[in-house]
Amino acid sequence: MALRNVKRTAGRLLTQDNKRSFGGILVLGFQRFFQKSFGLISTYFLVRALTQDEFGMYSFVIGVASTMTIFGLGGLKNSVIQSVARGHRGTYRKAVPLAFSGCLLGSFLMLAMAFWYKNAGQSGLSAGLIIGALLLPFYDGLSQWRNVKIGEEHFTAFFKQETLWQFLMHASMVTVALMFPHEIALPVLVFLGVPALLNTIFTVRDFRSIKREESDEPESIAYGIKTSFYAAFNTVAVNADKLFLFAFLSPTATAVFVAAERIPEVLRNMVQDAIAVYAPRFAREEAYTKKLDDMLKKTALGIGLCVAIFALTLLPLILTFIFGETYSESVFYSQVLCFSVAIGNASNIRFRYIRSKLDTDNFAKITVVTSLLRVLMSALLIPLYGVAGAVASAFAYRVIMTLTVDWVIRTHYLKAES
Repeated sequence: MALRNVKRTAGRLLTQDNKRSFGGILVLGFQRFFQKSFGLISTYFLVRALTQDEFGMYSFVIGVASTMTIFGLGGLKNSVIQSVARGHRGTYRKAVPLAFSGCLLGSFLMLAMAFWYKNAGQSGLSAGLIIGALLLPFYDGLSQWRNVKIGEEHFTAFFKQETLWQFLMHASMVTVALMFPHEIALPVLVFLGVPALLNTIFTVRDFRSIKREESDEPESIAYGIKTSFYAAFNTVAVNADKLFLFAFLSPTATAVFVAAERIPEVLRNMVQDAIAVYAPRFAREEAYTKKLDDMLKKTALGIGLCVAIFALTLLPLILTFIFGETYSESVFYSQVLCFSVAIGNASNIRFRYIRSKLDTDNFAKITVVTSLLRVLMSALLIPLYGVAGAVASAFAYRVIMTLTVDWVIRTHYLKAES
């Protein structure tokens, strides 16, 4: 009887959709694992080639570039996944010029910042910002090709291409760190320049293969533009801690926080990439049922327990090995951030379903409210408590995000099994 129940349960789980999803989770999970492993290796060399102040300045430039991607209409990436999953590859051709053009405004703002820092006598910081400004449209505006692969569920091809450019980028970063220590601009050039080059190559390739006459979804483009506005709040919120620490405290405080959040962010990104395989399936789902909700909750619980155990056991050893004893104060902060990631997994996984629907209202409610609260908390806590304030803000944000997504799911989506 027990064996029969196990077989019946396995049969329900291993449907064709679930098999494809589980396979995609493994592929994208491994891709992110390799990517972040390469990143941690290059970080090992970079933090030894730069002082804490220099590493803080480098992190500030990358944080500014990440913030400026709000002008690249990031919501279009999710629209491309949805449209391609429904057979409308022409949406990709419409999305790329819009994203590239938007990034030009971000480049202009970075150039203005570079000019200001140049006048303030910080030529190294100014040079890094100039490089970031020139590369931003190619680094972010031409990154849509990834979403075509995910929408088509070509996860293996995605894995190969992502792993290739990540290896090239981080190998170049190690080389620069060894040959040119105490340089800020060169690591920025590598970090943004390698993906910018490969984005250009892959975009040209895809524009040749996706014909102009292929169908597109105008409503999907409109949805992507609308959600880009709301998603911009989240992008600013995610980077606000580093920018506030740099502005209110020092580059060293920024470096300590960046070291603390590096491994938790690796774990968070691995989960986000793994659940991205559900996006095409969610785009086709007509209803969000209790059965689906239970499955996503159990997935989040399992992942959260693994993250919590990792935080208490291996994380201190790994962080100290990568960053060195100079960053020992980052260990406790990193553990707290890992626990926040464990809590936030439930919202990330369930929010993916909401993002897969043309539901601008609920997307806005979740993104704008939680992001504004995080920026407000960071602005209040960081000047008072420094790095501890930034960590507290991040933890509170993920708790609020989890509660908000749960409320939206229960009140607007959850339906009983028929």
